[in-house]
Amino acid sequence: MARATEELGFDAFFRSDHYLSMGSADGLPGPTDAWITLAGLARETKRIRLGTLMTAGTFRLPGVLAIQVAQVDRMSGGRVELGLGAGWFEEEHKAYGIPFPKEKFGRLEEQLAIVTGLWETEVGKTFTHEGEFYRLTDSPALPKPLQEKIPVLVGGHGATRTPARRAYADEFNIPFASLEDSEKQFGRVRAAAEAIGRSADDLVYSNAGRLRRPGRRRGGPPGRRHRAGRGRAQGERSGRLARRGGRQARPVRGHRLLPGLPPGPGPGRPEPPGADLRPGPVATGLSGRSEPMRPVRALDEALRAEVLVLDGGLSNQLEAQGCDLSDALWSARLLADGPELIEEAHTAYVRAGARVLITSGYQATFEGFARRGTGREEAARLLARSVELARSAADGAEDEVWVAASVGPYGAMLADGSEYRGRYGLSVRALEAFHRPRIEVFAAAGPDVLALETVPDAEEAESAAAGGRGCGVPVWLSYTVEGGRTRAGQDLAEAFAVAAGNDRVVAVGVNCCDPADAGSAVEAAVAVTGKPAVVYPNSGERWDAGARDWRGGSAFDPRRAAAWVRSGARLVGGCCRVGPDTITALAATLADAGADGTG
Repeated sequence: MARATEELGFDAFFRSDHYLSMGSADGLPGPTDAWITLAGLARETKRIRLGTLMTAGTFRLPGVLAIQVAQVDRMSGGRVELGLGAGWFEEEHKAYGIPFPKEKFGRLEEQLAIVTGLWETEVGKTFTHEGEFYRLTDSPALPKPLQEKIPVLVGGHGATRTPARRAYADEFNIPFASLEDSEKQFGRVRAAAEAIGRSADDLVYSNAGRLRRPGRRRGGPPGRRHRAGRGRAQGERSGRLARRGGRQARPVRGHRLLPGLPPGPGPGRPEPPGADLRPGPVATGLSGRSEPMRPVRALDEALRAEVLVLDGGLSNQLEAQGCDLSDALWSARLLADGPELIEEAHTAYVRAGARVLITSGYQATFEGFARRGTGREEAARLLARSVELARSAADGAEDEVWVAASVGPYGAMLADGSEYRGRYGLSVRALEAFHRPRIEVFAAAGPDVLALETVPDAEEAESAAAGGRGCGVPVWLSYTVEGGRTRAGQDLAEAFAVAAGNDRVVAVGVNCCDPADAGSAVEAAVAVTGKPAVVYPNSGERWDAGARDWRGGSAFDPRRAAAWVRSGARLVGGCCRVGPDTITALAATLADAGADGTG
């Protein structure tokens, strides 16, 4: 079901946390544990976020829960959210010998404080909690989740105790409530948040209910291209809420598929009004904010079916928009000073026909931002922003558009042109230590793939691939080459062999090279690895690092792409000095070659 959730375009898979069936169901084949299940799904899925609505606070000690959730977050590559509630179903506690204390809400307050406190404690320091129900002494507060902050969801129908938990929450969810009841409860939560000096708009407000796509009979197959949250039912629900004084309702983190909930009303769970119900529960966000929709298919699945057009050079499009890129951070400077300009440049390539957008993270590093006086926490936020801006631009496309987080080489951070030479004098381990922290930040921001690009030698390719191990996001590996060898002078067959047999690598190839060098490199990449090739050469002009300018004329001819595709390329685009007009011509060339690009 989780795989179907991903394939059908939902953005998240949230499950309940119960050990006993409800209603007339026979309960077969028996209960499954929520977090053991999510751990397995973390390895079986690639894109969707995973979580609980809600984990029962009575089932697990808070210290153990913090370990479990942090571990699943790392296994998933930073895709976990935690919904935590007090626990209400006494019968399942009796059935499995689980204590069901009278005072649950005080325990829940402490659980929230402990779980979030353990995650937030700095590495190397300890966490202590002296409470009425729980005591922790000098805990090392490990492991840490991959995400800087795991979103925490709370919820319920209570008029006083439920809103009191707003201090820990990132999202408030009310289960199976009417619009009127939702409006009242959201109002209480907003007032409670403001009472402690917290902006009520910082919270996401959501409602768990059952919805059906309009025009489809109960039990019918889902629409192939339907994107959850874009249908008429959501719009009608939005308008009704807005007319009653609430904020406009929009999808928040897309829609979540929630399996395993009771088939009908249960204790404290009134059936939502109206007959327009979808088989299977769906959590609908009610908020003034929305998140962009993601592609329905994983990138590797799409590559098996078609050739995808990449974008062109981001820097030249930014310069065409009037941006000054003379700073050592290059286009990454605009993550802080002009993020809307980056999104505008991405949008230009979407309009040109690009199906994959490469982010502005190429030269974005902790070290580079530190030279500018930017602290590590703020730098991490800017790195994540590079993914968010591309995703936002992709959301305006009619077709699926994937986002590739650009991971530039060590030499890009030096800003002296050494990415076209390699051989920095650093060990593979030292290069891995450089790459890993920002790769983890990029991965947590939710790209569809990590683009390890413009890599000048095989040693750095090995270190970058190692730095991304365990992040849960697939990668492509792309060398910059010249004359049939890497820029460091290595044989291409040996360089491509770094990716052979690595299941995390979905494509291998070249970028930021002369177009004349691309064809033979594509052939070598496919022959050595058996993987699809990625190819996006620059215009053929040469970068003068001293003058910080390009020399020579353009030699990029979109008609060459047909030969690259015949050799096994499935990701085809342009790099520096290749603009939207050329990408439009490239897309037309590939379309003329046939649906799969093979002619």
